[in-house]
Amino acid sequence: MNALKCDLCGGTNIIKEDEFFVCQHCRTKYTPEAARRMMIEGNVEVTGTVQIDKSNEVENALINARRAYIDQNYEEAFSLFSNALVIDPNNPEAILYKGLASSWGGTIALPKSQEAINAYIRSVSLKHEETGDSKEFFAFVLEAEHATHSFMLALNNLFVGYYNKVANAAGLTIVSPARDEAKAKMQNNARNLAEMCRMMVSSAFELTKDGCAQIFL
Repeated sequence: MNALKCDLCGGTNIIKEDEFFVCQHCRTKYTPEAARRMMIEGNVEVTGTVQIDKSNEVENALINARRAYIDQNYEEAFSLFSNALVIDPNNPEAILYKGLASSWGGTIALPKSQEAINAYIRSVSLKHEETGDSKEFFAFVLEAEHATHSFMLALNNLFVGYYNKVANAAGLTIVSPARDEAKAKMQNNARNLAEMCRMMVSSAFELTKDGCAQIFL
């Protein structure tokens, strides 16, 4: 392959430095897109990695994923958020809602509450790495809490409904062991949800030096 050649001085020693490709002879700087264009047109190689802005591609993937999630098509949402993570593996929104979409598929026998809390903690941490103690961070935290609480409420209602169904079954004296088991499951789920709430609050605010005050700045 040919070497990448500087348009200004003809030099071929071009190396990636920070966000630009820089000619080491005349110090002319090229953006990643310009360097990529030169590489394609000239079939050349260059030291360093060309970073392509994929923000539009990620956003397009997220648009469809959000729509599926809002429509409660959780299997489709899981797949679409997974596709977004192929493009941007550390996208906080995709991580959060992929985990939540999976959690909505939980059952009495296999509730997936841990997947939801893991996704929440990971996404909030990544968002804080991106934005620090900013309004954008706390806006994301509030959105994440609202979405996670919606799942938690649905999970709680699932267990309460299960208990009521068993308790109201015909022949209560006969099904008493089943009723007691259903009650134990409901109580255990309530404890798990309470622990999830505690973890959500602590995980978000432990990231900040003065978390509560930042909300009002």
